[in-house]
Amino acid sequence: MTRKTFEKAKGIIDDIKSLKNIKSEYKDNHWISFYGAEVKEQPITNGILRNDLEKFIDDEIVKLEKELEKL
Repeated sequence: MTRKTFEKAKGIIDDIKSLKNIKSEYKDNHWISFYGAEVKEQPITNGILRNDLEKFIDDEIVKLEKELEKL
């Protein structure tokens, strides 16, 4: 494994970990918010958006795990 491949794999693993942490929060019925430098906290409270976010996170985890397997 090259250094470049290692760094890419590490980044993918970090992204998967972050997404799984978010997934854990919504599975435990905790609130979810996004933070930005200008807009500060933006909570996700709507059922439709929250459901779409959950699906997106699940899909991204699967996609990243497949990418990691390729490496």
